[in-house]
Amino acid sequence: MSKSYSIGEVATMTKLSIPTIRYYDKEGLIPELKKDASGARCFDDQNLGALEMIECLKTAGMSIKDIKTFMQWNLEGDTTLKKRRDFFDQLHVTVLAQMAAYNEPSIKSSTSKVTIAKPWLMVRRSMSRPALDIRKL
Repeated sequence: MSKSYSIGEVATMTKLSIPTIRYYDKEGLIPELKKDASGARCFDDQNLGALEMIECLKTAGMSIKDIKTFMQWNLEGDTTLKKRRDFFDQLHVTVLAQMAAYNEPSIKSSTSKVTIAKPWLMVRRSMSRPALDIRKL
């Protein structure tokens, strides 16, 4: 049986606030989150992986609506790998455009330019499986 964590333990482990975690749950972003008889959330390792993914996608500038779509595709399994790859390709283009805007001489001095490098993004086949390197697709 897998370990179960309280929302307080999860907040400490992830450095997310309890209201943020509750919001993610309310928005349906944490798949298969269970509750005990009193209604308290009971997190498992799969839920922790989902929170990690959500934070990663948020950091990349993805909207909650898009994260919800992505998380649903994760639950659907390998049949959505192409959709997820296309999704990340578009996100990559958006992030590069944002980085290029920061590189404009009118915004930053030439001594503080940001180097643009293509990151390799990892796509989880499902929250309970290991990550899949999309370079191999």
